[in-house]
Amino acid sequence: MDDTDDMNLSTDEIVNSTMDDEMSVDELRASSDIDYDKIPSIDDVWPILEKIGCRQEGDIYYLPRSCSANTNVGAQVEEQEFDRVSLRHHICQYGIPVCSRKPNGGLSMVEELQFKRWVRYSVVPFPSSAVIIPDYGETSPQEVKSFFRDQLRVPYTNSGFFSYGGKKRLDLNELVNIFAREGVDWESHPGLDNKKVCKVMMYVAENKDVDP
Repeated sequence: MDDTDDMNLSTDEIVNSTMDDEMSVDELRASSDIDYDKIPSIDDVWPILEKIGCRQEGDIYYLPRSCSANTNVGAQVEEQEFDRVSLRHHICQYGIPVCSRKPNGGLSMVEELQFKRWVRYSVVPFPSSAVIIPDYGETSPQEVKSFFRDQLRVPYTNSGFFSYGGKKRLDLNELVNIFAREGVDWESHPGLDNKKVCKVMMYVAENKDVDP
C-alpha cells in the first residue's frame, strides 16, 4: 500500500458498508439485472467511474488522488493519470478515493456490485477474445494451494505456510488476499496453461474471504 491508503476505500469496503442488513450479497445479485455471464468492461462501468470522479481525455483516464465531502465545487483536485488497464489495476490494489462516498454522489448497491466485479476480475487473464466468462468448473482450496506452490513456485513450508513479498507465515487466504489485490506477473511464469490459470484466479477474484 502507499500513502493514499487512508484516503481510499477498497471495493469490498464500499459494498459491505452500504449493504442493507436485510439483504445479503447473494440476494442483491439475484435481484439485480447485471449479466453475470459477461466479462465486465470499462464501458459497462464508465457511468460509475464518472461518479467516483474519474474523467477521460482521449485514451487517458484521470482519477482524483484524494478529495472529501467538503471539497468546494470547482476546487483544484490533484489527479493521477492512467490508461484503461493501469486504471483498473490501480483501483484493484488501492481502492477508490473517498469522494465516491459524497452525499448524492455515492453508488447504489447494484452499481457497487458491478464495479466490484469489474475491478476484481482484473486479476484474471481471460483470453483476449473472451466476452462471456468461460465455465471453468469448481475450484477447491487444495487445488489453489497446489497451484501457488507447484506452478507459481511460491515458497511453502512443511508447517503449511507461504512466504511472499517479504511476508512469512501466510496462510492460503492471506495469500489469496494479496493476489486478489496485486494480481500476478504472468510474464514471469511463461508456459502455464491459461485455462488452469483463469480457473485459479477466478477463485481468487471471487473469494468472499478476501479482506477489505
